[in-house]
Amino acid sequence: MRYYISSLFCDINLFSNAIRNHWSVENKLHWHLDFTFKQDNNTTTNKTALLNLEIINKFCLAILNRVKPFYNNISLKRIRKIISYNFEKSLVNLMCFLSLS
Repeated sequence: MRYYISSLFCDINLFSNAIRNHWSVENKLHWHLDFTFKQDNNTTTNKTALLNLEIINKFCLAILNRVKPFYNNISLKRIRKIISYNFEKSLVNLMCFLSLS
């Protein structure tokens, strides 16, 4: 059970759907960051370095989501693995794909 304090006067169904949608987005983002980039295993203690790494991971996650059609909608982790085999060539292909879309 969760309790929320709000000054909004709205229907309980509307409010509960808004809360569920918000947490759905949050959970999907954090799950992908952990599953694709192993973010929970990160042991960085420098706060600035950690913030920079989080920004880079979110940026890379956004790019992976954008190029998913280029890889026939396979999982992001598999896309990342394919890109790692030949990074230079893959980067050129991805940039061409992104510029056309």
